Amino acid sequence: YAYKDVAGGILVGGEGGTMLKSTDSGDTWASISLPTSETIWDIDSSGQNGNWVLASGSNGTLIRSTNAGTTWCNINTQTTADLFAVDMTLNATWTIAGEGGLMKRTTNSGGGCFSPTDAPVVGPAGSFRLGGPWPQPIARDGRFSLQVDRGQTVRADVVDVAGRHVASVMDGRMVPGETRQLAFDARNVNAGVYFLRVQGEDFSETRKMVIVR
Repeated sequence: YAYKDVAGGILVGGEGGTMLKSTDSGDTWASISLPTSETIWDIDSSGQNGNWVLASGSNGTLIRSTNAGTTWCNINTQTTADLFAVDMTLNATWTIAGEGGLMKRTTNSGGGCFSPTDAPVVGPAGSFRLGGPWPQPIARDGRFSLQVDRGQTVRADVVDVAGRHVASVMDGRMVPGETRQLAFDARNVNAGVYFLRVQGEDFSETRKMVIVR
């Protein structure tokens, strides 16, 4: 789906987090390990330094390389929209565009690289922190973390795209400052897109997850 000439070679990207690189004009190709299994839709390199490369993909995926595609890291786009286009003007300045008319621009490298475990959703005034799902996509067990600022009853359920209940993850009382690790057994669930819906007394949050077989 994606093709780009970069410093010292050619990069192509596609389904399932596929990335290949050729350094001999396409005669041979080497597979590159990516920190995502999402489809790669677009690749662009910096007009400032050809070793700096961005690739955008499904489910809000944006990854960056500073060595012409040899190694990559995740960038937090704060969206789950499919990102079909990326334009990298300078090393730290780029624009991404995606489904639903989404367009975002950054001049500070998008906040830099992150590990998915370092980027939880934080509620108003720190009322809650929800991390996950990990891994993404999910083949067996999906994991989440939830922390609440004040004691309250919390319910977490998995629903399908039509809002139909699939599984209960938790339903109980959490004490102030408690962090709870949540798990969802996806082994008996059909492949597809689902959502974790978490409802507390002073917050509500929904997270998208993809289950594969």
